[in-house]
Amino acid sequence: LQYVWDLETDPDESNDVVLAAIWGGVVRSADGGATWTTVLGRDLLNLPPNADLNEINSIFYTDIHRTSDNTFYASLSSVTNSNALAPEAGVYRSDDGINWVRIFPMSFTINRRTEITSSPSNPNLIYFFTDGQRGYGLRSYNRLTDEVRDLSENLPVSDGGLGGVDSQESYNMLIKVHPTNPDVVFLGGTNLFRSTDGFRSNDNTEWIGGYDPVEDD
Repeated sequence: LQYVWDLETDPDESNDVVLAAIWGGVVRSADGGATWTTVLGRDLLNLPPNADLNEINSIFYTDIHRTSDNTFYASLSSVTNSNALAPEAGVYRSDDGINWVRIFPMSFTINRRTEITSSPSNPNLIYFFTDGQRGYGLRSYNRLTDEVRDLSENLPVSDGGLGGVDSQESYNMLIKVHPTNPDVVFLGGTNLFRSTDGFRSNDNTEWIGGYDPVEDD
């Protein structure tokens, strides 16, 4: 557990259940963190105590998210700490935090961090924000129809005076949805943007914070 990207709890369980997105995958504890098991990705929990994770080929970026109806979503990057891409890369769904189904793969191109979010008012609509070799990706997923929609072309780009999306190679990434309006989505890197149509177009997005949009002389 030297690298922990995110944490979630499971309020449906009577035990003290915690899930952690760590180096290699997602691990689960049913006793408040005293013991852990790997539920997704590569099992690195039983390495020797002196093992150096930097020298072990494994998935680098992971994320875990729980919706308001207690469905879990997780992402595994294709990027590893070697030149090999992870075949397990992609976005996954689980109803219990133990058994996982891959919604779509991401193992064929270089994808680093993928942040996941949903709105409490509509837990069936999920957003995924990805930093990849070919630029930034944004997808929505409708669990009721199992449809994955690519919204990447509607992400803000630099217009010379106003900076576009920039995560500094996954260092700073944020995506959140308004608690009562699933169409209002906030997305950030070095700048913060708000879309009022879930980035289904590029006509309803506004810069609301970050670097000064006025270039200095």
